Amino acid sequence: MTDGGGWTVFQRRVSGSQDFFLYWNDYKVGFGDLNENFWLGNEKIYSITNQGTYELRIDFIDANGRPLYAKYDNFRIRAETENYKLVIGNYAEGDAGDSLSFHNNGDFVARETSGTWDGPWWHRADFYKCSLNGPITSYNSFYWQAIPSYHVHWTEMKVRALS
Repeated sequence: MTDGGGWTVFQRRVSGSQDFFLYWNDYKVGFGDLNENFWLGNEKIYSITNQGTYELRIDFIDANGRPLYAKYDNFRIRAETENYKLVIGNYAEGDAGDSLSFHNNGDFVARETSGTWDGPWWHRADFYKCSLNGPITSYNSFYWQAIPSYHVHWTEMKVRALS
């Protein structure tokens, strides 16, 4: 049980068996295998996180096999009409560092709109500090800038209601 339990997992990447470089509708409705690699779906994430105040926890395994995490005190996404814009609160705790706050108020972009971005994610400006849905790199990993090696081999994003 992670951190007292009660979490709803909406993203998991444990291997390269599921392509995450997918289109808007794929991310809208969700895809993958809930027991392995998946994205729950932006419509479901929107429905869940707009019922109250939710915290976010992201668990990682880095390139050296170390488990790390980052926790934020508020998380939600806006409706599709607002491009599932990210609303993230403060970095609350963890040993993975904060790479997501930079993306606050970023629109979600998918394959057809990603342009030069490194995969579907909440992007803003001309720079990114993390991309957990990006393509697997030559290091067989995803990107989280605050982790010293930058490379992550396993991720799980989850939310739970704050009481």
